[in-house]
Amino acid sequence: MKTTFPVLVALFVFVCEVQDSAATRKATTDELVRKTVVVDGRERSFFVHYPGNAIPTEPRPLVLVLHGGGGADAQEMAKRTGMNRLADREGLIVVYPMGVDGQWNDGRGKTFRRAQDNRDVDDVKFISMVIDALTGKGKADASRVYAMGLSNGGMMTHRLGIELGERLAAIAPVIANLPENLAERKPVRPLPVLIMNGTDDPMMPWGGGAVQVLGKEYGTVLSTDRTVRYWVDAARLPPRPTSRVLGNGAEEDHCTVEVDEYRAEGNPLEVVLYRIRGGGHNLPGGDTPDRPRLLGAKCMDINAVEVIWSFFEKHSLAKQAPGGAAAGGQPAEPQWRAKIERVGDPEANYLNVEFTCDGRYMVWFEGVGRSAVDGIVWHCGVDPKTGALIPADGRGFRAFESTSWARANPGCDREGPYYVGAGRNGRLILVRPDGPNRGKVSVLPAAADPRRRAIYPTCLSDRAGGFVFFIQNQRTPGAGVRFNGNEWVELQYLDLAKPDRVVAIERQETPRLGFAPMDVGFARWMRGRPILTFGARSARTDKVEIRGFDAEQPDRKPFDLTAAGHNHIDPYPAVIGEHEYIMAGVDATAASRIYRRPAGRAADAPFDLFRTVVPDRSRLAAPSLAQSHEPFVFDGRLYTVYQVNDKGQGFFETTFRKPGEIWLADLSADPVRQWRIAPEGAGFVAEPEPVVTSERVWVYYNRPLTEESRGPADAAAGSGPGRGGGLRGRFLPTTLGAGGRELPRMALYRVELPLSGSR
Repeated sequence: MKTTFPVLVALFVFVCEVQDSAATRKATTDELVRKTVVVDGRERSFFVHYPGNAIPTEPRPLVLVLHGGGGADAQEMAKRTGMNRLADREGLIVVYPMGVDGQWNDGRGKTFRRAQDNRDVDDVKFISMVIDALTGKGKADASRVYAMGLSNGGMMTHRLGIELGERLAAIAPVIANLPENLAERKPVRPLPVLIMNGTDDPMMPWGGGAVQVLGKEYGTVLSTDRTVRYWVDAARLPPRPTSRVLGNGAEEDHCTVEVDEYRAEGNPLEVVLYRIRGGGHNLPGGDTPDRPRLLGAKCMDINAVEVIWSFFEKHSLAKQAPGGAAAGGQPAEPQWRAKIERVGDPEANYLNVEFTCDGRYMVWFEGVGRSAVDGIVWHCGVDPKTGALIPADGRGFRAFESTSWARANPGCDREGPYYVGAGRNGRLILVRPDGPNRGKVSVLPAAADPRRRAIYPTCLSDRAGGFVFFIQNQRTPGAGVRFNGNEWVELQYLDLAKPDRVVAIERQETPRLGFAPMDVGFARWMRGRPILTFGARSARTDKVEIRGFDAEQPDRKPFDLTAAGHNHIDPYPAVIGEHEYIMAGVDATAASRIYRRPAGRAADAPFDLFRTVVPDRSRLAAPSLAQSHEPFVFDGRLYTVYQVNDKGQGFFETTFRKPGEIWLADLSADPVRQWRIAPEGAGFVAEPEPVVTSERVWVYYNRPLTEESRGPADAAAGSGPGRGGGLRGRFLPTTLGAGGRELPRMALYRVELPLSGSR
């Protein structure tokens, strides 16, 4: 039989553990009291050390110490951590619970000690019963119960913090990231957390991914950064820590210690990260054998147990407000839990949804059959009191047949709302709604051209008429890209007072890969002023800057509005109050730049940077591609909703194949205040569209539909996103044109924001 190197190492580890622990086993056994409880028919053991080996006469703090996946027994854990000595000195009760087969059900569902997974083991219930046993008779102080754990025990500590947080005053996971399966769950209560991880841990990946033991994978975890963000987010703490570097007291260990502390004045919660730079899979300062080939370096600059107890002793349930306090005076998370429900027809394909300027009508494009190109333009009403669609499936007035490229978009003038798109033959069509189920359809006299796409009218409620822009491809309808046979795309417009005359604004070459600048910095009319903004490659910065065109001065050439040195994604311009704004994502990152200038200035007057917005508590692995800003005013404050997605390979994968988030930003606050409003857990989102009345705000959005997300629970109105399979499941596709590329079918969701309840 061939014996592999990992097996030899494992045997060596086992022998060392037996030899190292034998000398101290007798002493530590005398200091521990074995107790048992029955959990779901299975007897479970835990070992208790009382301070000075005597049951205290008054309640004392209780520290739970959870072993790693190697199944070290209580005596060995006492030796490795030195917790018994600390307990005697500080007057603590220490308990060492034992996992089934030396393993904890930490949420990964993986174990290397059993032939099957351990999802049937309820370790949260077991730990709760241990706490009951030690607090019920007054031996332990129920307000000062703490949990720490190593490796598998550290991941179990994360799980206890999420599911048992109402009974724990603080937790300290060591060499352990949050299991990926737990990342969608909200803690029952935010709590203080200390995390201690090594950057060079060969088993627990600092950057996230598969947990590896002797070359085999056992479930996946988040990165340490995302694990920290999870707890910082839950505690509503500022996103940027106070950082320091500790002295290098043991240079021979080849490790250094960096500390990041997340705190806020008035918030009793804190999150602290001890980053063991160069450290491996070891308890820093612990009494464990040195095995650098298997576990990596062991840091001796600090004593982890002393650090953890110093952290624990600052916290108790009595000092923490119920539900956690909000940093900086922000509302606590429960007050900002948006109400999310799926709406519309579960079988419909809501490929594009827009709302008229007054919020009275929804204009949308329904994909038909298995095509993501051909479909129907509809409008319906919106109930201003409830935000509900009239009729509920959105099929109020069937306006005309169209394509996804030439679908209708809404505008308004002095007469009220209208929308403009093109039929499948390329003929421009204008529709004025006359109620949820009625509309007046007019065919514009401009020559038909099926190469037109991205058709948008102006929103000018104080004047009669307006303008309509569109992009015309060189040859082929659809995406304006080189591989479609289009070497250029051209921005064009017409004046509704002269609807038979199409005027060219600017022609741009398409790159060999990707999109033309006017598709990156997507063209839009400024809401409230007939200025068209669009992306253009700047000769000054060599970036996609924002260019403008004034439809009131059509003989004037387009002009540059920014020279910021950034690629601007999907800029949204609007006149709001005393200012004109442009809101755009930058450089395909999660950051957005908000520009503004005083309203009424010359069309080519420069914009100044007003705010930079970054979703600082995102749960995405690599937040990117901020886009789809939709600003609005409510109760005198300026907000915007926008979208970010996890980074993928290119625009298509990022937008349609990666999970995303919708954020609400209060731009009137300095610094900007933000809330993640959808989805509830992890999920796919697209195209947020707000509907604002004097009393309420709703945000509609699309969600790519998967097989799992269309189950009975999700298909019923009132079910929230993420409840039908989250990120798992195969997309239900529709075929995109002759190229055969598949796009997912879109479901429609509505979020009711609790803005009215907070003011």
